[in-house]
Amino acid sequence: MRAAEAFKRAREADLPALWAATQKPLTQLGSRLASSWCPCCGDSKRKDKVSLSKEDGIWRWRCFACQQGGTAIDLIARIEGIDPIKAAEKIMGGSLPTQAVPGAEKAQRKTDDKAKIRAFAECIEAMRQHGIDPMVQAYLGSRGIRPATLERAHHSGLLITLPADPAEATAWLGARVGRSRMVEAGLWSKRWPAAAFRPMIFAGPTSEVAEFRTLGPVEGSPKAIQFGRQDYPLLFKPKGEVKRVVIVEGGVDLLSLIDMGEDAETLLVGLYGTGSWREAWAKRIAAKYAKAEWRIATDADEDGERCAAKILKHLGVIGVPASRWRPFVGKDWNDALKSIAA
Repeated sequence: MRAAEAFKRAREADLPALWAATQKPLTQLGSRLASSWCPCCGDSKRKDKVSLSKEDGIWRWRCFACQQGGTAIDLIARIEGIDPIKAAEKIMGGSLPTQAVPGAEKAQRKTDDKAKIRAFAECIEAMRQHGIDPMVQAYLGSRGIRPATLERAHHSGLLITLPADPAEATAWLGARVGRSRMVEAGLWSKRWPAAAFRPMIFAGPTSEVAEFRTLGPVEGSPKAIQFGRQDYPLLFKPKGEVKRVVIVEGGVDLLSLIDMGEDAETLLVGLYGTGSWREAWAKRIAAKYAKAEWRIATDADEDGERCAAKILKHLGVIGVPASRWRPFVGKDWNDALKSIAA
């Protein structure tokens, strides 16, 4: 089969079937399907956050929250953290011919847009200069996280905060980060920057990926939106030797474990949602900390259990011993922290 034909067939794959394989539910809405889960920005309470429909005979998906989307190839590329060519190969069950694939080069440029990623990283670095906003501190304090923990997280670059007032945040971002840079990074659309309503930010070590969160639920809008390229998860490293690796869901759980003193001799790894885990992360971390004990501490709910099983399977394949570690109270580690702090 010629490369062009193979790539075309991969684009025409049964997207609903591939989506169903992720074990994320689909809902029938008229002639289209809908999902509350997006491979780019994760889960939401909004059941129709993502739309799946056929256009010119090809199934496509689109997320109304983060504005990402595409064909079956883009879905697999996002889930697996691989480029479109490899995603097409995975769908087709083998390698594509090595000759040029029409359209693939454009898709690759879109995935690896170095200029956009560089602009995004520069925006995140500029945002790191903002101090801890009092309202963000009060919100996290209501969840049992102490100011000293926030200071540590902010100093390490894990936690970034912006002014909680959207108008003030917009003015600060325009003056300190720059509107043109944020437009280039995909963080400013129409009149408002996307970050203006999400003052709590958890950023990766390379500044190439970050999660922007609201302070509590917002009607019709996801609680968290991820931007950038997920080459790394959230990381919080101890000063001494790394004897353990603990994986949790998200920045708030990560802060909760820091507050409980669980970061001693432990590399804490935070995921951008249960669907964001990358097998390459396991290999990279295991190679660097070969003697470390692994604990998979995702939430004690259906998604958390599914994610834990996936990670344990990956670790088993590469010969890394690991155990499941559940919160001693509630469904997540913030519940456990609040039970102590109460």
